Amino acid sequence: MIDGFEGDATWTLGNPNNNLQTNAYSPANAWGSNLGGRVVGIGDTMLISPAIQLTGGNQATLDFWHSYDFSDESSIYEIGEVYCTTNNGATWNLLAQFGDAVFDWEPAKINLTPYVGRVINIGFYYSFFTVDDGTFPGWLIDDVSVAVSSAAAPFYFQSVAFTNGQASLTFVAPSGSYVIEGSTDLVNWTPLQTNNSTGGEAIFIDIQSTNFSSRYYRMKK
Repeated sequence: MIDGFEGDATWTLGNPNNNLQTNAYSPANAWGSNLGGRVVGIGDTMLISPAIQLTGGNQATLDFWHSYDFSDESSIYEIGEVYCTTNNGATWNLLAQFGDAVFDWEPAKINLTPYVGRVINIGFYYSFFTVDDGTFPGWLIDDVSVAVSSAAAPFYFQSVAFTNGQASLTFVAPSGSYVIEGSTDLVNWTPLQTNNSTGGEAIFIDIQSTNFSSRYYRMKK
């Protein structure tokens, strides 16, 4: 946990007892920036996870449950943000921002796939300021988890190569049977070849060998 400028809202772990919740989502404990509903006027605090190694798959997600009410008009500002760092806190990347209100416990999911293969820390940042001190409940966080999984390789066009006047196209596709078609007008399509993919490998089509001097190509599953 990191607290910024001097303030009276700070992350603590325990049983919520404020004017928003009296129980954790998974009792008995949750994290909260004003867990006990104290009178507060200012806060600048970040709850930081241990280091997390995102390995064992090609996609990752951050899941948690939270509850908050940032809609009180007597506050100057109040915000909750989720960050990620790959260099032990030297720099932080914003992942999500929350405002307004979620009065009951609600799930949140954030994509971490861009960070797969790296070691990260997650930061839950809460910032608050008011000139009228009150029992603002802040931000409650519970059941935080990170999951890494593997998904089928996506379909995409990989490359076109020209050699000695011949051209070849390369596609990469998930498992299945595919028909490659060609057209000169995007209306009438002629099947050129059928390929079977077991998932994620390249599928080639040699344009000259098909005797089809077309300009457009497509792949159908």
